Formats: sequence, structure tokens, C-alpha cells
Amino acid sequence: KTELALTVSGYSATYDGKAHGITVDLAESDAVVYYSTETELTAENYKADGSITAPTRTDAGKTTVYYYVESANYEPNPITGFKDIEITPAVLTVTADEKEKVYGEDDPELTYQAAGFVNGETKEAILSGKLSREEGEIAGTYEISQGTLAANDNYAIDFTGAEFQIIKAEVTVTVPQAQDLTYNGQAQELVNAGEVTGGTMQYVLGTDAETVPTAESYTTEIPTAADAGTYYIWYRAVGDESHLDSAAECVPVEIAKASITITADDKSSKYKADIQELTYQIGGDYAEGDELGIQVSTTADNTASVGEYPITLSWNENPNYEAALVDGIYHVTKTELALTVSGYSATYDG
Repeated sequence: KTELALTVSGYSATYDGKAHGITVDLAESDAVVYYSTETELTAENYKADGSITAPTRTDAGKTTVYYYVESANYEPNPITGFKDIEITPAVLTVTADEKEKVYGEDDPELTYQAAGFVNGETKEAILSGKLSREEGEIAGTYEISQGTLAANDNYAIDFTGAEFQIIKAEVTVTVPQAQDLTYNGQAQELVNAGEVTGGTMQYVLGTDAETVPTAESYTTEIPTAADAGTYYIWYRAVGDESHLDSAAECVPVEIAKASITITADDKSSKYKADIQELTYQIGGDYAEGDELGIQVSTTADNTASVGEYPITLSWNENPNYEAALVDGIYHVTKTELALTVSGYSATYDG
């Protein structure tokens, strides 16, 4: 018998979607090869448990192939052994797409790009599961991770994450409204309280309707004022950690002047009598204690003839008031005449 120049080699490579097996080179001999992936082949079982069809493997993994070489004209006879078919998973490069949303909205679908499929295979057939992101709902940056995304056993995933941005939302503002105010001598809140969803309302008393106050000057206190006049209330919403600040806006507010009536009291006195003290009454929305500088005068005096004389008013025109002046009348009446009349009785004296 001639010595059989037999060469047997296993297979080791990366998954390519194709079938592969061990290689048995019989060098053009008449030898016959029996194969088994279940059990080692011997002279007792090679025909029962073996097959002359060479086994193959397509999927990633390892298969041990036992062989039994039989030949009538070559030696040694038989030749037995085993080799492995070892296929390692192909690598898929999976890259998450960056995503974002505005605070309060639903999350968009997390998507990705995948490359490295072989033999015409697609991600729909190979991949299952989905990406996930770091928990949290306040505005900020969160990491997108692989989550439950997985490939079948023929692929390994090389994953690259991405960022998920939650963008600050606009605040919802209920604008503060100017109060309907009239001077009353007390400090009054100039606007009603505004409302903010997602932040805090702040106010400041400005100098005019055009000059925006500095950010540091705002507080949560509603501005107050006492004197009549025009005021400029600036307001803004300061957003919380998930909301943007609003732009500063201005509300003009007017404290109207109080209306009063100053009425001189009518007076009277007798002819040549002393003039009475001149007095007056204040009606309307007068704030007790305010200085009005009221002066009362008349042209009548203790020498004035019987008749009517005007009582006139003046005041300091306090800027917190609109005043109506009602003059009075000074009456000089007749005085009772103290008359004494006497006769004459005496002796003629020439």
C-alpha cells in the first residue's frame, strides 16, 4: 500500500452568511471520508453514525467535525481525527442619532445608524429591541445608550452613543394688569399679581416706558406708590430650571388725583362789629392730614357798610388733588341804633 498524503484543516473566520466546512485533501487517492458532528468515528460505528456528505456551518459558533478516512490501497488505514469549524460574529457598527425635544413634550423615537451587515442582510432582520436614554425630564443633556437593542448571534454590536437634549420651554405668563387707582394718601400696589407657569414673576418700578431696568433691580414684591402721577411697572418671568426667562415688559399705571371741594362758610356780623373768623369745609376724597394751604379772605371789615361781601378761597394746588373752590358771602347787617332823646324844662334866663 502507498502512504496516503492526507491533509485536513479546520475553518476559522468571521461570519459572512455563507456555509463553511473543514477541508480534507485526499491527494487524488481512492480514499473515502466519513463525517460526523455528533460522535467520534471508529471502525465499529463509522458507517452507522457517519456520512460521506461533509457537514457545514453558516452561523457564528463552533462545530467539531469528526472524520474517518478509509482506503483499500493506501495506508495507514483508517485515519481518524477531528477539526473545528469556528465562525466568529461579524461586527456591526451602531451609532445612535442625536435627539432633542422641548421640555414638556413627548420623547421622539430614538433612532440609529447601523453598518456591517453581510450577504444582503438588513437591520430589520438582524436587530431587535430599542435604544434608551438616561432618565430625567428637566432641561439638560442626557446620554443615549444601547438599551435593549441586540443583534442575533451572528453579529456583535460596536455601539456609539449620542446626546439627548431637553431644551428649555417658554414660560406661560399671565400679564399683570394696572390697578384702577385714585390718590388716598396711602401707598397702593400699582398692579395686580401676574402669574407664571414654569417660573417666578418679578417687578421693578422703572423711570419710563423705554428704559429697561437692570436684571439685578427686579424683586418679587409688587411696587407701590402713594402720590398721584404716572408710574412705569416693568415685569419679567424668571424661568425655572426647565423654562426660559421672558423678555421684560412695561405696564404704565396712573394714580389719579383725588377730587375735593373746598367750600367757604357764609358769615355775617352787625355793622361796625368785629368780623367773624372765616371758616371752610372740605368735601370729597380728602386724605386727613394732607396740607392744602387753604387761605380764606373777605373785603368786609368792621367799617364796611351794610351789604354783601365776597368770601374768597385760595390753596397751594397740592398735586395730589383736583379742587373745586366755592366762595362764600359775608353779610354786614344793620346795627340797632341806640338813640336817646330828651326835652328841656327850666326858668327863663334870657
